[in-house]
This record gives sequence, structure tokens and C-alpha cells, in this order.
Amino acid sequence: MLFLWIRVTIILSISEAVKFSVLVPNSVSAGLGSSVILPCELSPSYDAKTFEVHWYKNEDYNNPILLYQNLKVQESAGDPQYRGRVSLIGELEKGNASLKLENLRLADRGEYMCHVEGTQWYDRANVSLAVKAGDERRKSAATQTCFNINRIWMESVHHLTGYQSVGFHCNWTDDHPQDERTDFPQSFKA
Repeated sequence: MLFLWIRVTIILSISEAVKFSVLVPNSVSAGLGSSVILPCELSPSYDAKTFEVHWYKNEDYNNPILLYQNLKVQESAGDPQYRGRVSLIGELEKGNASLKLENLRLADRGEYMCHVEGTQWYDRANVSLAVKAGDERRKSAATQTCFNINRIWMESVHHLTGYQSVGFHCNWTDDHPQDERTDFPQSFKA
């Protein structure tokens, strides 16, 4: 009986003294309206099912966007603007406490902290989330389209007229790209 008591005490002491580091990337980016995973893993990998996991934004520990406590996600805890949009998708038993954030909004941009706490040890690390607006994605596509049209225009005019200084310059506005004819030969100007 004495042997059993000593063994249980040693096992409990070891499990309570677990030390780990929280590992996250520096930054993650995703498009407006999409979903993103904010990775968070323990190193070394420990079973974190009995630990607490707090995900919060901009150092606001008391207002978590997700709180895992007492072996479950606390549905009513935290910031209401994230309810129904966040979930813990990592395998906690393998030390993965990654967060999934859905239906991204511009207001979701910022620093997110993954805070994992055992009975006698905790660690935390922050990851920066960049949310790319639709205009930023459209601007890249419009720039490529303008470049292609410009190349075709210049090749066609050069082939037909022999002029090599014909082209377009694209400017981006809030509504759409604007084209401006530039460097036209004198005979083409109005």
C-alpha cells in the first residue's frame, strides 16, 4: 500500500510540474470574409486537455475571444463579436491549441494571444492577423490586367505604325482602375 501511495504522489507531482513553450507564427493573413487558422502548439508536445486555453486580442486577457476551461469551450465567456465565429480546432491531447476564426472582418486585424496554462506553469505567445480587403485583392488582379492590355496595345500599335512609345498607365481609385494614355506620338493626340 505504501508503494502505491508513493507512485501516485510521484505521478501527480510530475504532471503538475510540466513546463512547456507556446509556439505560434509571427503573422498570418487571410481575405475578408474568409476563414483563418491561428496556429498554437506546445513544445514539447503535452496533452493539454486538462489545461486552460485563453485566446484573446490586443492584450485583453479578461475578454477572451475563446476560453477553454474545465475540459470544454466556455460558450458564454468572452467577446460577443466572436461568438459563433471561433472554434478550437487543434488536438489538445497532442498539444495543439490552434484557433479557427471564420467570416473575417476588417475589425479582426490585430495581435492575438494564445495563452496556455497548466496547474503550475503557463506560457503565451502572440500572432499578428492581417485581413486583406476585397479591394486589395481586386487591385492586384486589375494591375495585372492593365499590364497585359498595355503590352498588347503597345505591340499592336508598334506593329501597325512603327511607333514604340505608345502605352497606358493605370491608376487605382476606390471604384475602379483608371487608364490614362501616355506618351502618344503627336499624330495620335487630339
